[in-house]
Amino acid sequence: MVLRAALKSNPSDGTAHYLLGTFYFSRGLADPALSEWAESRKFSPNLPVLSASTGLAYLHIKNDPERALQAFQEGMRSDPDNIANYFGTDQALSLLRRTARERAEALSKYPHLDSAPPPLVFELILNLAEAGEFDQANSLFRHRFFPREEGGTNVRQVWIEVQLQHVLALVNEHKCNDALSLAKTLGSPVADLTFTRDGLEPFLGSARTNFLLAQAYSGCGQSDLARQKLKAATLTTASDQVGWAYLASQKLPEFDRNQWRERLQTAFAQATSRSETSQYPSWWMYSAGLLARELGNDDEANLRFHRALLLPDRLLAYHFTRLAQSQLGNEHSEAGSQ
Repeated sequence: MVLRAALKSNPSDGTAHYLLGTFYFSRGLADPALSEWAESRKFSPNLPVLSASTGLAYLHIKNDPERALQAFQEGMRSDPDNIANYFGTDQALSLLRRTARERAEALSKYPHLDSAPPPLVFELILNLAEAGEFDQANSLFRHRFFPREEGGTNVRQVWIEVQLQHVLALVNEHKCNDALSLAKTLGSPVADLTFTRDGLEPFLGSARTNFLLAQAYSGCGQSDLARQKLKAATLTTASDQVGWAYLASQKLPEFDRNQWRERLQTAFAQATSRSETSQYPSWWMYSAGLLARELGNDDEANLRFHRALLLPDRLLAYHFTRLAQSQLGNEHSEAGSQ
């Protein structure tokens, strides 16, 4: 009643329009909220959080990442210090399957990059790695302090992932000497990066890391090392790594498809359940998508990957989801060409 009275007195009150929209949105009335926010933008286009609120509504309620992207990009210009605009832009661009370079360029526009929160720095690093800009990605690890946060992303996981992607890129470029050198020193401490001195083992020993290293070694003619890594990958007991263990097992002579299918189905059920109950829902949603893909259900996989990108990013879920989507797309392209 107060806000309506204010607008009756002054229909050009952008703040009142925004607050009325927020009132509607808090009660699940997305369309009236968006209508009021549109009015607010006419009169107060630089109102803090206006664009971010609009973008989040389009992203999560209206399922319209294109409109969400427009709102977040407006917010990057009108409210440049609001980090929600950058995370929202990254999500929208990911959902729209836009390039890693475009996402990296958007995140790089944050005006306080030297003191940016670690989650934004990590996402920028990973997007640069996806774009093949490894020197630039590695430079962002330096001269920063990465605190340990409960439920947060571990800088060590990001570091290992970037180096692993660099190894694979070098193999694809037929630079096997460089690729093998980097692969064999993946867990070695780096002089000016204190976080590399300990705590890397859980990420180095994952089924995913072992499987991808096996691919790199195989691509460079190191069949014995490749087999060692494949065997190591199959030994995992972690339900979120079963998909990678399955991929590794397929490349070994003792592979038993029926046995693995039952294990995949069990792991998929566990991942689906944990995506609803865990403090890392995006990670488990991604894991469920990966398992659905290996079970041959591409529609289910795509649904899970889409949902993962709408949830808060945890344990590099956005990065892994984008890579999985790209691989799924490539497989479909190859099948079509055949």
